[in-house]
Amino acid sequence: MRTLLFLIFSLVCIPSYAANLKIGFIDTNIVVTSLTQYKESIDSISREFEPKKQELLDLFNHIELLRANIESTKNSSSSKSLNEELTNLAKLELNFKEETEFWQKTMNNKKLILLNNIEMIVNQAINEYATQEEFDLILYENVAFASDKVNITDEIINMTLTLEEIAKLIDGTIQGESSKTINGINSLENADLNQISYAVSEKYKEALIHSNAGALIINEKLKQYCKTNAIIVKDVYLAYSILSHKFKEIQNIKDLKHGDVVKFPNAKIAPSSLIGKNVSIGSNTTIYPNCVIEDNSVIGDNCLIESNVTIQRGSIIGNNCIISPGVVIGSEGFGNARDKNKKWNPIAQLGNVSIGSNVSIGANTTIDRGSITNTEIHDGVKIDNLIHIAHNVVIGEDTAIAAKTGIAGSTTIGKRCMIGGAVGIVGHLKITDDVVINATSTVNRDILKPGIYTGIMPIMPHSEWKKVGIWLTKLDKIASFMKIKLKNIR
Repeated sequence: MRTLLFLIFSLVCIPSYAANLKIGFIDTNIVVTSLTQYKESIDSISREFEPKKQELLDLFNHIELLRANIESTKNSSSSKSLNEELTNLAKLELNFKEETEFWQKTMNNKKLILLNNIEMIVNQAINEYATQEEFDLILYENVAFASDKVNITDEIINMTLTLEEIAKLIDGTIQGESSKTINGINSLENADLNQISYAVSEKYKEALIHSNAGALIINEKLKQYCKTNAIIVKDVYLAYSILSHKFKEIQNIKDLKHGDVVKFPNAKIAPSSLIGKNVSIGSNTTIYPNCVIEDNSVIGDNCLIESNVTIQRGSIIGNNCIISPGVVIGSEGFGNARDKNKKWNPIAQLGNVSIGSNVSIGANTTIDRGSITNTEIHDGVKIDNLIHIAHNVVIGEDTAIAAKTGIAGSTTIGKRCMIGGAVGIVGHLKITDDVVINATSTVNRDILKPGIYTGIMPIMPHSEWKKVGIWLTKLDKIASFMKIKLKNIR
C-alpha cells in the first residue's frame, strides 16, 4: 500500500516538475528503417545469404523425396536395406538442421552488427539534436504514450548539416549547392549521396572521379576532377580533422553497468567488470574482473576475455576468441593535422575494430579503431604480446605475429603470413599472402611476392640479404685491403 501511494504521489508530482522541462520522444525503429544505409545493407546481407538459402532448400527437397521413396518401398525392401536408408536419412536431417541453424545464426549476427552500427549513428544524431535544441529529456522505446507535441522522430531523421554550415566550420568556399544536406562522412569509395568525403592530392584522382559522395572537401588543384558538390579549402587534411569531430560519439560513463547488474544468462561476467549499452555477449563467453566493454560492442560465443581488457565502443569480436590481460581494442587511432601555427589538431577516429573468429590476442596489445572504415583482424589470426596495430590495418586469415611488432596505419597484410618479433612495418603498404618476415626487420616498401624476407635496411628477399650480410661482415677487411692498395698506388 505504501509503495502504491508513493507511486501515485510520484505520478502526481511529475507533471508540475516536468512543465519546466523540454521533453521529446523518438521512435527509433522508424529512424533506423528510414536510413538509406540500413536499406542497402539489409539488401546486401540478403543477397550474400541467398545462395546458401537455395542450397538448404535443395537439401530439404532432397530429404523429402528420399523420405517419400523410403515410405513407398519399405514393404518391398529388406530390413538391412531399409535400416541403411533410414540411417542415411537421419544423417541428412541432422546435417540439414545443423546447416540451417548455422546459416540463420550467421545471418542474424551480421544483422545485429549492422543494427549496432546504425544505432551508433542514430544515437549520435539524437545527442547532437538534443544539445543543439536544448532538450532536457528525450524518451524512446517502451513509452506508454507520447503526443505529437513531443514526437521529434522526423527532426532526428532530418538532422543534417548543410554544406553552408560545413563550409563555415572549415573555412571553405562552396562549389555547387550550398543547401545540400550531409548526414555523415565516409571514404571516397564508400560514401553515398548523403555523405561527404575528401581528397588531399592527385594520388586519389581516380577514386575522386568515381566517388558517389554527395560532396567533397578538396583543394583548388583537384576541382577539375570533381563531378559533385565541393567545398574548396587551403588545407584539406586540416579541414577533415575539424569536421570529423562533428560525427564523433563519446562513451557516457553513466551507461556502464557492473557485471552483476547486466543480464547475460548464457555468459559469465565478473561483478567488477563494466558493460555498456546495446552490447551483445554470446553463449559460454567469460569476462574476467576489471574489464570494460563499451556501448554497441559485439562479442561472440565461447570467448575468453581476461582481466583488465578494454573493448571500446562499436568493436566486434567473433566466436572462440581469446583476449589476454591488458589488451585494448578500439583505442583512438594516431591521427593529427597541423594548422598554420604548427599546432596539432586531432582527427576523430570514426571507424571501429572488426575481429573475426578463432583469433587470439596477447597481453598488452593495442588495436586502434579505424579513422573512417574499420581496422580488420580476420579469422584465425594469432597475435603475441605487446604488439601495436594502428588504424585501418587489415590482417588476413591465419597470419601470426610475434611480440613487440608495430604495424603503422592503413597497411594490409595477406593470409598465412608469419611476422617475427620486433618487426617495424611502415604505413600504407601491401604485403601479399604467404610472406615470412624475420625478426627485427624493417619493412618500408610493398612485398608483392611470397617468400622469406630479412632486413634492417630496405627489406629484400632473404636470399639477397644473405649475400649482403656476408659482405657486411667483411667490410673491415675490405677497408684494410683498400688502404694498402691505395698506399702502394701513391
